[in-house]
Amino acid sequence: MTRSGRPTLDDVAREAGVSRMVASRAVNGAANVSPRAAARVHEAIAALGYVQHAGARAMALNRTGTIGFIAPMANQRFFADPNVAAVLGGIKEVLQDSPIQLVTLIVEDQQDQLKAARYVKGGHVDGVIVLTPELLEPLVVDIAGAGVPIAANGLVDGAPRMDSLVTDTRKGAGDMCTYLARAGVTRCAVIAGQRDVPSTWNMIAGIRDVFPGTSEDHITFGDHTPEAGRNRMHELLDRDLGFDGVFVASDVMASAALPVLIDRGFRVPDDVQLVGWDNSLPADTCRPSLTTMSIPFHGIGRSLASMLTDRINGAAGGRVTPVTTAIVRRGSSRPVRSPD
Repeated sequence: MTRSGRPTLDDVAREAGVSRMVASRAVNGAANVSPRAAARVHEAIAALGYVQHAGARAMALNRTGTIGFIAPMANQRFFADPNVAAVLGGIKEVLQDSPIQLVTLIVEDQQDQLKAARYVKGGHVDGVIVLTPELLEPLVVDIAGAGVPIAANGLVDGAPRMDSLVTDTRKGAGDMCTYLARAGVTRCAVIAGQRDVPSTWNMIAGIRDVFPGTSEDHITFGDHTPEAGRNRMHELLDRDLGFDGVFVASDVMASAALPVLIDRGFRVPDDVQLVGWDNSLPADTCRPSLTTMSIPFHGIGRSLASMLTDRINGAAGGRVTPVTTAIVRRGSSRPVRSPD
């Protein structure tokens, strides 16, 4: 016993009648222990109330007890993005009763990618969760090639063992535009996400599935900031395209585009219907509130954390799981017309 009265591994070994080495192997789940000896050790653990020190177990398993969260964005956007906060909340919920710590790596440029790769491959974490892995493909492929477990909300060629959650943005955008068409929209303008992200083009494809006349003039691109929402809305209005609907790739941009429409004399939703994407806090706080596509970011965080911890504990990688989405109708769109 220790001075505090807590049983030690030596006490367990004596109680079980085995050597300290055998007791240690049994406690850590090693395969080279006979079933009979392992049973005696676990009976001794139960009898004595032995609890292994988390640090000792991590060392025995060659683990750090830490996982990384990698996000490809500037510092100021990271701390202001409601979707990042929701994902982190879901991760924390899974980890809160475990000894695992979370370290955040904010990656803004190529130098940050190199630093993150050195850190992760240096053995400082047991695995990583990657946000928007399409923006970090070289980094993801690099650390995946080093055998580091990864869970991400997207797919990357070259990382076949990465566990992924995938949102079908083409189908989701098509569903939203079908809703807009049934609500009376005939010409749709678009404030899309970043040009270099595959999901942006999937979303545009879904919009064109329903509104095939959506030309390049009808599309602008933004970085999911309020400034982008305001500026891109002004650009679309200045083009005088005569649209009666606007599809915006995030609620942060949509909530900033909305007052631009109103200030320039358009009634929402009477003259122009506006929809967002995410169902984050801005969608419910602007006026009128935003019709949007609900993406369960808190649930995504929970799932990513569970997938990663399963993988660290020996589960096979390469799982691809679809994310369920749903339209949330609010005041920025008109009611859907009843079919004749």
